Amino acid sequence: MVLGTGCCDSTAPFLYDQYLVEPDAVRVGEAAGVPVFAHGWLAKLYDGDRTLEVDVDEGLVNDSFSLESDYDCRFTLRVPHSARI
Repeated sequence: MVLGTGCCDSTAPFLYDQYLVEPDAVRVGEAAGVPVFAHGWLAKLYDGDRTLEVDVDEGLVNDSFSLESDYDCRFTLRVPHSARI
């Protein structure tokens, strides 16, 4: 899984079956046993002080290259309620 590789350079999580990790990618966590990477510039924004969650929004239009689009859903990056200021 990788953060921030969408067509618009978003911070959305994407899951690809064959992803080549970019040279500047940093492993920032794990979701359900799957390693999560982010580009270096994005990883710096989350310097360990914040906890983020990967959530699933269901029933959405299949408009992504990410694997979850086969199931009409989308991964979303969220700040947990307990971590909000």
